Amino acid sequence: MNVTIPGALADFLAGSSLAEGENDHDPAHLATRLCLEAGKRGRGRTLIIHPTSTDVLDVISQHAETLLNAEPTTAERRAARLWIERAGHARPTVKTEQPVEQPPAPARDEPSDWWTITDPATGKEAARVYGETADDMTPRAEALPEVRAIIRKHRGFSRRRLYVSELTPGQLAEQQRQHAAARTDAEEHAADRTAHRAADAVEHAETTGARVDTVADAVAMYDAQLAAPLYCTIHGDACDHDPKRRHEFRPTPAAPDEIEQAVEAVVAADLAAGTWRGEWIGEQPADGALFAVERPVEQGALFDPAARPAEPAPTADDTVSPAPAPTVREQQRAALARIRAKADADRAAYRAATDDRIAADCAAHGVPAPRTVAARIAARTEQPPTRRPSTD
Repeated sequence: MNVTIPGALADFLAGSSLAEGENDHDPAHLATRLCLEAGKRGRGRTLIIHPTSTDVLDVISQHAETLLNAEPTTAERRAARLWIERAGHARPTVKTEQPVEQPPAPARDEPSDWWTITDPATGKEAARVYGETADDMTPRAEALPEVRAIIRKHRGFSRRRLYVSELTPGQLAEQQRQHAAARTDAEEHAADRTAHRAADAVEHAETTGARVDTVADAVAMYDAQLAAPLYCTIHGDACDHDPKRRHEFRPTPAAPDEIEQAVEAVVAADLAAGTWRGEWIGEQPADGALFAVERPVEQGALFDPAARPAEPAPTADDTVSPAPAPTVREQQRAALARIRAKADADRAAYRAATDDRIAADCAAHGVPAPRTVAARIAARTEQPPTRRPSTD
């Protein structure tokens, strides 16, 4: 029975630990490796094998599932799924009681940050390069002389991400060092962003004169200010955010009710604290005073809420709401109308001067003025135009 392995899965098996014979102590893995070595390449890089038992298919299914759990390419993912669809998933391992102690099952490999660069023609490894992504690895690989020689010969090179089990102790230590350095850099950047944000929040609180007791309060107020919606001071509520027009955005101003509440809160705090804003100036002896002061009418009335005169009740005349202010669009239309009116007046004045000059020239030569000129002059002076004498 001949079985066809998809090309991308066959390439993956050729570069895995199965082809290197690391698991030859298992009879199924040994039979699979010998079967793969005896296979023949078919169309589209496929591999045609003649399995001796179903254990061979089970081992290949295990590696196909491993490929799906890693970071496969599109071709590798399609090939692994096609194999599992045809041959099925790997059988679960059944533990049986045996007097002989079985070796522990090998841990599933994880993709590393190291890449192997191989010759596309021979498949021989030329170098190993570190890089978290292919974009990080490629410039480093192209800088190596052996890789440049492969590029000149084949106009490119083959690459494959290595698994952790394929790394040497030195490469594994280098990967751990790179990961630790990346975590340290991320922590330092986060600390710098936090410090800069705190400095901006404190500067904003000092600029606005806000009362904050801690840096956390300043940061919370600063974040709330940044989260507030923006308001266009040029177009107001009619702003359409057109990028072709000029805009000037500012944080949305507080509503009048909120301002009044804030003022009332400050006045209430001053009254509760017994400050000079909420109290009268102390009693002064009446002897020697130039004039008597009646409280609470004049002295301190500016800061005493109880001394404010009562507002008169609105009358029928006061209920008329004032006319709303013109919008920006209305102001632009009014300006355009004024420009057009001035242009029409200038055009009429120029036409009148031209008609008068033409009429004067015609009178000097003893000929009547043209009918259109005479009609315009008559319409302007409210005089009937003179008819030309008939030549008949």
